Amino acid sequence: MTVDFIRQMSTIQAVPVLATWRQWKQVYRFDLDFAKLLTETKESMTMPVEVLKSLPYPCIYIETAGIIDLDGVFVIRDHDTKTRTDILAFYGHTLKNPMGVEAPIEVNRLLLADGITVKQSIIPRIWPTQTTMTNGKVRIVEGLEKASADDRIAKKNEETAKKILQLVLYICAENAEIKADPVQERIRKEPKSEASGKPEIKDRMAEVKKMDVGAETGERIRIMGRKQKAGTSESSGTHHGSKSQKSPHMRSGHWHHYWRGKRNTEDRRLVVNWIAPVFINASLVDEDETVTINIAKKQKIRSTEQ
Repeated sequence: MTVDFIRQMSTIQAVPVLATWRQWKQVYRFDLDFAKLLTETKESMTMPVEVLKSLPYPCIYIETAGIIDLDGVFVIRDHDTKTRTDILAFYGHTLKNPMGVEAPIEVNRLLLADGITVKQSIIPRIWPTQTTMTNGKVRIVEGLEKASADDRIAKKNEETAKKILQLVLYICAENAEIKADPVQERIRKEPKSEASGKPEIKDRMAEVKKMDVGAETGERIRIMGRKQKAGTSESSGTHHGSKSQKSPHMRSGHWHHYWRGKRNTEDRRLVVNWIAPVFINASLVDEDETVTINIAKKQKIRSTEQ
């Protein structure tokens, strides 16, 4: 198996992903500080995997530069004909790939089967052939070295998948802070046929819908970070009676989920909410730096059927 073959396979894999994404062209861009905080959350792995069925579109793209070692990730809901079960697959890409593969490569996939947790849904993804860099050249890895490489790659991919999961979970959250990018909205137009006036894909930049995620929460995190750094030494010496006043600090955010709808009905679904970090001693923040978080309404989940 050659590097050229791997490139060709990556391109073949990318076709159905891009074909699905181009129907809606949804791009999500996370505030970096908020995304880093979000990816450190561990408890979501024990939630029922049904929560991921709330992905608002059959395929979305998440910008991940600065969050993980990928420039971006396509998240697509698909159906596995072998297991006859829906899956959620992550296809990542980077322009720094040593093989020169710019097409999206599958990182991991999750089985969307009822009755299992998010952690149990992760399907180990191991390439049949691994490559490594030797003296600046790509080399095929085989034998025992390949087995060791497989193990390392599988573990790295699983850790990457867990971080991507946190971003996807937030997009699925009912109270997610998601707003349309104002710059893109100025040029965005719904593609329509000039003859019929009906929707028509023309693959133009104006068709792309960019969404900013967690911008206000990220700003508040940065404000509190500056206050905590600047006020630690000063506030630690401030006393009120017999107790010292703690400096401004942040109590970690977490996930909360519950079932909505009657059992054994189509309306029943798992709802997830992100409980934002609690800022302790927030009154120490200057009034002019206070940030109010407005939650956008949840988008209706799109079906692949048009």
